[in-house]
Amino acid sequence: MEKLEQLLKESFGQKQILILGFGKEGSSSLDFLMHCFPGREIWIADRQLNEAYLPRQSDEKTNPLRLFSGDNYLHAAADADVILKSPGIPYKTLEATGIDTLVTSQTELFIRAFGDQITGITGTKGKSTTASLLHHILLYGGKKSILAGNIGIPLFSVAHKVTADSHIVCELSCHQIYRLSIAPAKAVLLNIFPEHLDYYDSLEEYQQTKYHLAHLQRPGNSLVYNHDDPVIQTFIRSDPPASDCYPVSLTAMPERGAWLRDDACILTLRDRELRIPGIRELSSMSGEHNLLNTMAACLAAGLSGISEDSMAAALPVFNSLEHRLEDFGSYYGIRFYNDSISTIPQACIRALETLKKVHTLIVGGMDRGIDYEPLAAYLVRYPVPVLLHTGEAGKKIARLLCNTGCQSMEIREAASYPELVDACFRLSPEGSICLLSPAAASYDWFNNFEDRGNTFKRLVRNYRKEPGMPDNSNQISSPD
Repeated sequence: MEKLEQLLKESFGQKQILILGFGKEGSSSLDFLMHCFPGREIWIADRQLNEAYLPRQSDEKTNPLRLFSGDNYLHAAADADVILKSPGIPYKTLEATGIDTLVTSQTELFIRAFGDQITGITGTKGKSTTASLLHHILLYGGKKSILAGNIGIPLFSVAHKVTADSHIVCELSCHQIYRLSIAPAKAVLLNIFPEHLDYYDSLEEYQQTKYHLAHLQRPGNSLVYNHDDPVIQTFIRSDPPASDCYPVSLTAMPERGAWLRDDACILTLRDRELRIPGIRELSSMSGEHNLLNTMAACLAAGLSGISEDSMAAALPVFNSLEHRLEDFGSYYGIRFYNDSISTIPQACIRALETLKKVHTLIVGGMDRGIDYEPLAAYLVRYPVPVLLHTGEAGKKIARLLCNTGCQSMEIREAASYPELVDACFRLSPEGSICLLSPAAASYDWFNNFEDRGNTFKRLVRNYRKEPGMPDNSNQISSPD
């Protein structure tokens, strides 16, 4: 903690600090600034200021707070000396005002203080799972590990836990990476698919932001990356990073990195080779994408000194995260899966490939300009009997399917999630699989993907069939 505290004191001095964006991360910024600068007035700006994150009245006597909210909340930025920006506010929002105040972030400052101890994990999909798994393996291997970042744990909130022997696993979103000037000593780049096109000016800008973490690394750093991802491969060839590269592949056999030989995962590091037999059976997660995530986590763990025996022991007892192809039980004989984390077409395709025999698929939500042709093309080749869709994104997917003349699927729109769940029970026979894998953002109807997934699970669990409806099971079975 002392390293970060000293860095903030050197960087901010007597400057007037503005916290821009005041959710969970902004609140942790305030807590840390109050610790570093007792008595200093601190400014806070957010269009909709959530007062629940403000300190108690008794604490405000220590640090006077000046609050800015409403449509003109950005006016304060022009008078501040330095802005500590939360990831959810795009840089272009500031640039549109013509403000040229110094802007920094928790991520930038945290990496400057502890970068040699950090493994930063990013990717369009799988980063929370991979970060959690790496943290789990490190703990199992006897290391002191701290998990933080985009997974819902602000970096400043764990600064007090960091000691010289800590391993810090940071999930990093593209918004946190954008305009960083420094990278952690170890980085993991899982995949790059189209997403967040409402935040960035183009797909190319989003892709470059993801790769930016690798581009910033220095000689002697380590980069674990997905060799099978064509976008990452293009970047690696055209703009090779200065760090030591460790590709992970399900199909190739690189000289150094992680790959498969028969049923074993082979990890080839700088000075040793590790072998984890039966990795598919050891992993508690299904799907080829999760196998690659598992191999990436094991490779990162190997770079941190974890043995193959510790990895093999840790993998079977890892609990996969909620809302990620989550099997939450059978109800009236129908098996339900919650994959609400699926916000892009590729994630939905992976879920379908993993489960293989989905009867009822639920897609749709907020339309962020993503191309749904890949998902429509997949469903034309491998149709499901029933497709239920919601929101503008769902309408777009349905139109694409109808334009292909696809006659093999029953396609229905639901105007609400209670209506959607009712359709699931009416249209899905006993023994079938019903999958929520929306391939779209949740913000049209929900606060986030967790809210969407929890709503779906609650409605399914509380559902009671009306008299006269076909009964495909004698009773509701408990989740198992």
